[in-house]
Amino acid sequence: MKKFIIIIIFFSLVSCEEYLTSYTGNGYKTEYYSGEWEGEEYTGEFNNGLRHGLGTYKFNNGDEYIGEWIEGDRDGIGTLYFENGDIYSGDWENGIKHGVGAYYYKEGDIYSGDWENGKKHGIGSYYYNNGSEYVGEFVNDYFDGIGTMYYADGSIWAGEWKNDKKNGKGLQIWADGDAEYQYVRNSELTRRVYSDY
Repeated sequence: MKKFIIIIIFFSLVSCEEYLTSYTGNGYKTEYYSGEWEGEEYTGEFNNGLRHGLGTYKFNNGDEYIGEWIEGDRDGIGTLYFENGDIYSGDWENGIKHGVGAYYYKEGDIYSGDWENGKKHGIGSYYYNNGSEYVGEFVNDYFDGIGTMYYADGSIWAGEWKNDKKNGKGLQIWADGDAEYQYVRNSELTRRVYSDY
């Protein structure tokens, strides 16, 4: 008899939990979407009927987000797996990449650093799959400001950048160790300042 009462109490609690979740919009559940979002689904925590807490969202284009939500938006730390093979893992704010995070391109390139309003912005590093790497400032997805490019052939450019191009003063070091200070505009050498050979 005790087992029977325990079973009844257990199922009553489960039923109450399901009732409270559906009535209040709070708890953990899976929600399937229709219309414009046909084929999409969310499994995770809800608060007041909104995705809030930890959860997984599967998009109808094949993308999948796993991470934190606040009041219906991706917000906090999370990872977005793109259908094309790219991956972003890091901070989100109001549904966009914002804060610190890493973006892994399917071809092998990797960006790691600051994001602002969905764009690479601030301090970061961009590693190319050929072995070259840029470390420095970014503005609106571009190398912009002070930065250093370590080329795969062993040469280095350390200096000023604008819109992904060397632009301003910098130090060019070749793979054999020779070096010179240069002025460059739009990646075109305009003046040599000093050379050690």
